[in-house]
Amino acid sequence: MNPIAKYSEVRFDGKRTFELFEDKVIVRGKATFKSDFETAISLASLLPSFARVRIRHSAFFGGIWLMVGSWILAYIVGAISQKDPSEVVCYLGCMGFMGLFLSLVTAKKVEWVRFSTDAGMIVLDIARAGKEADKLDSFVETLLSQIRIARGKA
Repeated sequence: MNPIAKYSEVRFDGKRTFELFEDKVIVRGKATFKSDFETAISLASLLPSFARVRIRHSAFFGGIWLMVGSWILAYIVGAISQKDPSEVVCYLGCMGFMGLFLSLVTAKKVEWVRFSTDAGMIVLDIARAGKEADKLDSFVETLLSQIRIARGKA
């Protein structure tokens, strides 16, 4: 059976593909350096409404802490060292620039569309990210229509 609609997202931490069928949505994906997964979510279990949120990736804040911490430590080592601290200071400075780079790469907030169950649990979220980001709204509209149909049958 061919899907009614498809949408793919690519983010800093992985990618997912959503295939919408008459009674379910199948989510396949890969989390970078972690896992591969596939799951099916029954459309009848979803509310025919959604929430939009914009979230910055948590690596942004990790990068900020790495940058600030490394540069402060480099300053302290440089200030109190009796010998030539250039090697340690250079290493810590490079760590700080890695943190800066990580923060810059993950600085942009990503828009998410979230669907929940009658119990209020979020069971499906879809990000506006990657080459198909402009297709998110049409996919969500088609998904909403199918949820309404599936809930009417349930």
